[in-house]
Amino acid sequence: MPHAQTTISRLASLTALLAFGCAPDDVSARRAAISGGSPSERTSVVALRVGRTGTWCSGVVVGPRQVVTMRLCVTANGLPDGALASASDVLVGVGASLPSTSTFEVAAVVESGPGPEEMGAVPGPGDIAILHTFEDLGVPAVPLAAAVPAVGDDVTIVGFGQTETGSSGERREGVAQVDAVNGTELWLREGALSCQGDGGGPALDADGALVGLGWYGSGECGGGAFAVYRTVPDHVDFIEAEVAAPYLPAPDAG
Repeated sequence: MPHAQTTISRLASLTALLAFGCAPDDVSARRAAISGGSPSERTSVVALRVGRTGTWCSGVVVGPRQVVTMRLCVTANGLPDGALASASDVLVGVGASLPSTSTFEVAAVVESGPGPEEMGAVPGPGDIAILHTFEDLGVPAVPLAAAVPAVGDDVTIVGFGQTETGSSGERREGVAQVDAVNGTELWLREGALSCQGDGGGPALDADGALVGLGWYGSGECGGGAFAVYRTVPDHVDFIEAEVAAPYLPAPDAG
């Protein structure tokens, strides 16, 4: 599998990124996601967990055994420029709410290289990652968009994060408007917005194709807030190469 170098950190956005990336595994908080959204039937949007008592993020299925998410969702220490977690510490949950009805073990975690507008060789919060599961996930793969949306276009965002009421853990979706496109960033300000736990979840265009992954935001999760998504079209080659990689064997029963 390709395994490239990663990008520089965006120190200016680190605090805001941590504010909406992943949600703590707090049972009392895992009960309702996407601020301003509604329950979603998009089965290809999944929940991710790092460590037995770790945090939850969101991700999207792009192949029979492949999930794409933001790199920051699968670091061992929960920091965007930290080392990747061991594959054995990552779980993929398929279902409409947490705890998910179906949980899949991860065989490998592969990080992307820098996008065409990014430089550097240290891990950065703008990187993405592919998770390879041992077994087929059993849900449809989301197609990849070839181009980013334009300012003023609507996108559908989906995730397992916090709602405006403070609850989380249910797959929800909502429509947001692209306010700006800045290099590898999609800025969303109108409509539904992302919150804690929606990091790594998808932004989908009008055709249902993947155009972005939840990256960071203001942390306000409501009126006057903003959310920033990492553009996906510049990583299509990386994602497609990972999806085409040979399947890995299922883990031993013993």
